[in-house]
Amino acid sequence: MKTENVHRACEDYVAVDVFKGYCHTFQKMVNANETACQDFSPLPKCGICGHYLPVDDFLGSCQCQEKESTYKDLNAKTCESFKWLKKG
Repeated sequence: MKTENVHRACEDYVAVDVFKGYCHTFQKMVNANETACQDFSPLPKCGICGHYLPVDDFLGSCQCQEKESTYKDLNAKTCESFKWLKKG
């Protein structure tokens, strides 16, 4: 899965609503789907985890959590089993 370099997929972004949020890097409001800056730090999500097995475009299963169903865009920041997917 390719990471989207947009504000809403950045570790430093906090959503205010569906369309906008706050960027902690530049300390200002930004549009969620705008291209992020050069300081982009990807937010851990199930779809970019080494334990994620896709089923379709939006859903998959976690091979660590007893094959539990999960969404690829689900935030995995607090998941103890998260492992970055190797590039390549």
